[in-house]
Amino acid sequence: LTDNKGRTINFKNTILLLTSNSKNLELDFKPEVLGRLDGLLSYTSLDKKVMTNLVSKQIELLKERTKAQNLSIDFSADVIEKLSELGYDEKYGARPLNSVFRNLIIRPLSKEVLARDIVDKKASFSLKDNEISLELH
Repeated sequence: LTDNKGRTINFKNTILLLTSNSKNLELDFKPEVLGRLDGLLSYTSLDKKVMTNLVSKQIELLKERTKAQNLSIDFSADVIEKLSELGYDEKYGARPLNSVFRNLIIRPLSKEVLARDIVDKKASFSLKDNEISLELH
């Protein structure tokens, strides 16, 4: 491959992965492009079970980060369900989950960590009036 400055790059041992949100590849890409691809993988939309697993993974990562402070973190089942709903978008899939988790879980917890001594405490996230609430004990 030669770029616009005349530099040549060897692609002999390279694997390229192209991603697209296209619903119909034949309409969106020229046959010359599709003919050069060795394979195509199609993915289906995420279901609720996958979202719950992704939220659980975020929770485990957070628990790992707070292990040094000996902070115990508990999430009610309805909070996990709420995060699963808010973190999923029909168009973008699970992409919003990181920002939802950061805004609703990490930021409130961080404010508490900065405001007081949280060593050997327990943080509980629960749903109150359809809003996620944090309590420290």
